[in-house]
Amino acid sequence: MATKTRGKDQLMRLEPIDWEWVRQRAHEVYDPIKDELAKEHFDKVCAVEAKSGEYFIGENAADVVKKGRKKHPDGWFFFFRIGRKTFASMRGWR
Repeated sequence: MATKTRGKDQLMRLEPIDWEWVRQRAHEVYDPIKDELAKEHFDKVCAVEAKSGEYFIGENAADVVKKGRKKHPDGWFFFFRIGRKTFASMRGWR
């Protein structure tokens, strides 16, 4: 099991993350409401916290993580770009 140092002497155990479950759970929350969200929040970012099913909306990923971490400091977040098929894409370097 992985450990992460937090502070001088405190160790926090990190539980393994099943990212496939996080993705599925996020889609269960987001998919039924995505069309309604797009009407008011098109092109903003939505982060779904998988364990609670709560979602947060903001201008960018940093904004929604900040909101989400206040309520779920150890949460597992999955991101959507509202009204778009993908959150982000990257081109390969040449």
